[in-house]
Amino acid sequence: MWLVEPRLLAATAIATTAVCAAAVFARLVRGRASVRHLVWQGALVTSVVSALAAASPLRPSMAIPLPRLMASRTTASPAQPPSGDARTSAPTGRNGARIVELLWLAGFLGVAVRYGRALSCASALRRRASAAGERWERHVAAARARIGYRGPLDVLVSREIDVPVVTGLRHPALLLPVAASEWSDREADLVFLHELAHVERGDHLARAVGALAVALHWFNPLIWWLNEKATTESELAADEAVLGSGVRSTDYAEMLISVAERTVWRPATIPGVALVGRPMLSTRVHAILAMPRPRSAIGRTQRRVAIAAAAIVAATMGGARVRLVDARQPTSRPAAPSQRVSHADTATARTASPPVTTPRVERERVARTVRSVAPRTNFPSEPDDGWTARAVAGLTELLDDPSPQVRDAAARSLSRLGARR
Repeated sequence: MWLVEPRLLAATAIATTAVCAAAVFARLVRGRASVRHLVWQGALVTSVVSALAAASPLRPSMAIPLPRLMASRTTASPAQPPSGDARTSAPTGRNGARIVELLWLAGFLGVAVRYGRALSCASALRRRASAAGERWERHVAAARARIGYRGPLDVLVSREIDVPVVTGLRHPALLLPVAASEWSDREADLVFLHELAHVERGDHLARAVGALAVALHWFNPLIWWLNEKATTESELAADEAVLGSGVRSTDYAEMLISVAERTVWRPATIPGVALVGRPMLSTRVHAILAMPRPRSAIGRTQRRVAIAAAAIVAATMGGARVRLVDARQPTSRPAAPSQRVSHADTATARTASPPVTTPRVERERVARTVRSVAPRTNFPSEPDDGWTARAVAGLTELLDDPSPQVRDAAARSLSRLGARR
C-alpha cells in the first residue's frame, strides 16, 4: 500500500508545504475574502491530488543525479550479503508496515463513512422536502440576475431544518425552513443573494473536496485546520459577493442577526452550506462591517484556471517516482540477449574494486568472456560473421574495464580477431 512507502511522505510533505504557503499568501491579502478562499481551496486541492497521484500506478519517473560519493553511500553493494541482524529485523519491519497500513485505513474509513452517512441523510432530506411556492421563485429569479448564476437549482421547503442550506453535488438544491414564511421581502432577498453566491462560487463542491482531503490526510492536523479556514473564508467570500451586488453592509449585518435570533439551534447533521451558524456569527458580522468597498469579484473562469493549475502541479510533484542515480554513470540502452552476460560482468567490475590478479588470470577472464558471447569454446579455423560480431561486442565492452590488464588483454584479442579476418 502507498501509505508506508516514500510516496506518502512525499504527498504529506507537499500538502504541508501547500498549507504553509497558503497561510503566508492569505496573510498578504487581508482585504479580499474571495482571494483568500481561493488560496485555501487551492491548498486543499493540492493535498488531495498529491495523495491520489502518489497512489496511482501510472506515475512518471524522475532521475536525480547525485555525486559519486553520495551515490555510493545511498546505494547498497550487491556483493555484500545482509547481516544476521538485518535478516532478523526484516519480518519485524513488514509487520510494523502492516500495522501502519491498517491504522491509516481505519482512519480513512472512519472519516469517509461519516461523510457518506451525512450525504445519505442530505439526500433523504431532499426527497422528503416539498416544492417552494411562487413567492420564493420570484426571489430566486431576482437573486439569479444580481449574482449572475444561470445553472440549475431546486428550491425546496423542509420541516427538518432551522436555517437555509445549500446541498447536493451535481445538482444543487436550496432547502428553506418552514420559518422562512415569516421573513420580510427584504430579508428574503438578502438570504437568496447569499445562498446563490455560494452556488455560483461552487462552495457545495468545495466542501466535498475538503472532506476528501481530511479523509486522506486524517493524521495531519494542518489539513483539518486548513479545511476549517476554507469553510470560514467561503462564508466571508459569499458575504463579499452580496455586498458587491449593491447591498449596504449595515442592512446585511442586521438581516443575519435577525435570522439568528429567530433560529432554534440544533447540531448540523447534513453536509451543506448554511446561511448562518452561531460559532461564526460574530466573526461574520464584524467582517461585514469592516469590509472595504467591494471590487470586481473573481470570475468562475479565473477560479477554475487557478484550481486546475494547482492540481497539475500537485499531480506532477506527488506522482513523480524519484530515482537516485550516479552522476558519472552514463545511461545505456538495454543489452541484447546474447550480450547480457558481458554487460553484467562489466557492471560488476565498475562497481567493485578491481582485484589484484596476475596477467595469466586476466587472460583467462577474457577467454571466458569470449566463450560466453560465442557459441564455441575456441577460436574456429574459419569464423563466420555472427561469431566475430559477438566476440567483438564482448571484447569492446571490456575496453572500459577499470583493470589495465583486462583492457590490454581485450585489445590483444581484438587485434587477433582483426588479423584472422
